Amino acid sequence: MDATLVSELGIPIQHLSIPMDPKTKVMETYIEDSPVLLPPPPVEDKTLRPCINYRGLNKITVKNHYPQPLISSAFEPLQGATVFSKQDLRNAYNLVRIQDGDKWKTAFNMASCHYECLVMPFGLTNAPAVFQALVNDVLCEMLNRFVFIYLKDILVFSRFVQEHMSHIRQHSTLELKLHTCAFFFHFLNTTERNYNVGNLEPLAVKMALEE
Repeated sequence: MDATLVSELGIPIQHLSIPMDPKTKVMETYIEDSPVLLPPPPVEDKTLRPCINYRGLNKITVKNHYPQPLISSAFEPLQGATVFSKQDLRNAYNLVRIQDGDKWKTAFNMASCHYECLVMPFGLTNAPAVFQALVNDVLCEMLNRFVFIYLKDILVFSRFVQEHMSHIRQHSTLELKLHTCAFFFHFLNTTERNYNVGNLEPLAVKMALEE
């Protein structure tokens, strides 16, 4: 991933905040407040994800306009599908390495240390576009044949079970987060009710991909 700037304006210094438990509170003397945080992870995932305040960098970054898929574009390929698997990628954005020469632009301070990102972090303005282009390229031969992709969420769909077995065994270099994946179901589930996708229910597709 590159981070081309619109001008040579200086990039604001980024500061990483850390959880303020008794052992770390003493570090308040050495670090200052910022809108950066380590958000609590979802119940099913205990991994902490540091989120850096890149708003200053984002303002002067040349925007990548790679298109995000329209939910409506899934309607035609899903027609006739009766078996589904939802796959969630592990460490999604971190699969993309920062281009040499641009790593310094992601730098942030933590106490007495100075860090630069080697892989794409959360919060960069072009991260969604870059990642969508990556997964589309890796899975291009499957795309819209039996796979629909929205960022790190991959929906595999098939007409019947044996066909689905063949589809989900297709090899790629992307690693899944298995405990958040769902395999071989006949409905796209939401938190409130089930929608039968055999009838191409638009809301079902939208809500399933947003889960």
